[in-house]
Amino acid sequence: MEIGAATGVSPTAMSAFDAALRELGVGDANLIRLSSVIPPRAVLERTARVREPIAWGDRLSCVDAARHSYYVGFTLVAPSARQGAAFHAMIKSVVQILVAERAAVGWDICSYNNTQLSFADSIRAVLDEQTDVEVAVEDSQTHYAAQFTRDGATKGG
Repeated sequence: MEIGAATGVSPTAMSAFDAALRELGVGDANLIRLSSVIPPRAVLERTARVREPIAWGDRLSCVDAARHSYYVGFTLVAPSARQGAAFHAMIKSVVQILVAERAAVGWDICSYNNTQLSFADSIRAVLDEQTDVEVAVEDSQTHYAAQFTRDGATKGG
């Protein structure tokens, strides 16, 4: 019994699933989903792609599992619109989807929004209102800006 795993990235869950199936080499098969029980004494072989080509439309018995991850981006808001109910409403609806999917999610916050406006604490408070959640700082970044001041000519040219 072959066991494979693949990752599909796409704007929609369906097209991401299709991309993962294609990566495994089973994108043209009709999947027949089975229970997650592996028969006793089955020999399991990990594979990156199925070894036997599958013709378009062939049936393939499979046990599938999926884990979704999301990246949440925030847009700038006019100072007069900050601290309103819209942010909480947006987070609440996103959290409902994430909880239903048992998903992992990542987000980033610029230093100003974190230190001056306490975005991290605000997001954590909204999450805690909705569900049990574990939040950890995974990384930090420094962003740079460059301004080109010459008349457009490049060095040596």
